[in-house]
Parts: sequence; structure tokens; C-alpha cells
Amino acid sequence: MKTIYLIIFLVFTTSCANKQSGTTPPPNSNLIATNIVLQPIKITEADSLEKVKAECTVIDTLNHSLKSNSEDYNLNFIVSDGVSNPLTKEWTVDIKITELVSHQWKFMSIRPSSVATFEISLHRQGESSRNVVKTIGSGVALGACDRLEKIATAAGIFTNKWIAKQI
Repeated sequence: MKTIYLIIFLVFTTSCANKQSGTTPPPNSNLIATNIVLQPIKITEADSLEKVKAECTVIDTLNHSLKSNSEDYNLNFIVSDGVSNPLTKEWTVDIKITELVSHQWKFMSIRPSSVATFEISLHRQGESSRNVVKTIGSGVALGACDRLEKIATAAGIFTNKWIAKQI
């Protein structure tokens, strides 16, 4: 009987591992990368999240995710100092974290989860901006900072895909 359960478990896990959940292939890597000026990422939450800002590396993880996945989408992020735009003719992206819940319980949950909402704005001088709001949650990791860092990594991948579709 244990053998049957083991076989069913192995078949289920290997079949789930082979499925790709709606991923789109990256654009042609032979193209020249598009420069994107990345404005400083802001968290527009109340002061009650100072502990999360101090202990977790959400912004650093999001910056790393944006840069590490950008080559797959022919994007090149140039970090801005926030004061001046060095490349006025290039695309500029603003990312704001408008909601950041590090520890929440949901009905019938075994452990807490985290959720964050990102406002992403892409614009170029003289053109109207393109905006998207994305809410991403995680209940997989055990610690609040680990969950928030997983959310930040997913937000970086989402942002790269969205920008590649917009340009």
C-alpha cells in the first residue's frame, strides 16, 4: 500500500514540475537592449512598517530581480539618483509599493501569509504614461521577510515582462 502511495506521489510531483504556467518566451536575445531609467523605488506606507523596512531587504531584492531578469527581455536598467533624469529620451519606470502586509491570517490558513501591491508607471518624455497595479501574495515561506523577498522577486519578473510588452 505504501508503494502505491509513493508511486502516485512521484507521478504527481513530476507531472507538476514539467508544467509551465503560462510563461511567455523572452524576446529575441539578438536585439539591442532598451535602456530603462529606474527611479528609486518607494514604499508609500505608514510609519508602522519601519521595522519591516529596517529588517527586510524588499527594495534591494526587487532591484536585484529587475536587473538579473532584464537580459531575458532585452532591457537594461539604469539606476537614477532620483534628482535628475540622465537620459531624457529614454524610458523611465517608477515603482511604488503602495501596500505591504508582512503578516496576515486568512480564513482556514495554517500559517500567516504576506501581500504587497505595486504601482508601476512607464513613461517617456513627451508621451503619456502607462500604468499597471499588481498585487502579489505569498504564504509559502515561514518568515515574514522571506515571504516579502519572494514577493519582491516575483514583482521584478512581472515588471520586466510588462515593460517588454509595452515597448
